[in-house]
Amino acid sequence: MSWLTEMLDICSDFGREWDIRVNPLKSQLLTIGGNNPPDCQLLLDNKPVQWCVRVKYFGIYLLVEKTV
Repeated sequence: MSWLTEMLDICSDFGREWDIRVNPLKSQLLTIGGNNPPDCQLLLDNKPVQWCVRVKYFGIYLLVEKTV
């Protein structure tokens, strides 16, 4: 997951440079098609971002579970 950590750091740096604020408390992480969230902690602006099994995005729920 080091590549994802690096990507979040790039987003944070870009936001600071262009005065764009991302609230880690309102941000969520989701794996699609997996069983459970990975057992790792990712940080955005040195604050943890929450792993979820369900995220509401524009009124549609995105789920971790596979459906067959």
